[in-house]
Amino acid sequence: KALSEDEIGAVAGHEFGHYVLGHHWRRLAGGIAGAFTILWAFSVIWPWAVKRFGESRGITSICDIAGLPLFALILQLALFVQSPVEAALSRQDERAADRYGLNLNHDGHAMIRVYYMFFKSDYADPDPPKLAYYLYSSHPSLRERTEMAMEYMKTSWERK
Repeated sequence: KALSEDEIGAVAGHEFGHYVLGHHWRRLAGGIAGAFTILWAFSVIWPWAVKRFGESRGITSICDIAGLPLFALILQLALFVQSPVEAALSRQDERAADRYGLNLNHDGHAMIRVYYMFFKSDYADPDPPKLAYYLYSSHPSLRERTEMAMEYMKTSWERK
């Protein structure tokens, strides 16, 4: 289904928010910083892990190909720890872009209709389980986004 003009404005306002608020640069800097942090952590953890677990697993040095499974395990653990941090930062950016779009268009109804379309077309859970939300969700829940749009409408109405 095609979006109406006001719904396109709501989505565009949100996307403009990402651009105006500099989220792309922040994400780039965060990705680079995160990569260097993980590389630094590996420079500390990998020699320790080879020294601690290597002999019993036939790993003779940090360059030994036999260490690849242990290396992959440590990498997965590091990414598991990093994932909720990245998701939280992404949700923060999405909330800011939502607020920017609402302030630009002053149309909470259109935003709510767009969120409802997300729910209908993507079968997104409007209120996912808390653990899954905090570990993996890069966007605020549809319930949270809808409540923010409703609160915006309420407060903007009170200001008039």
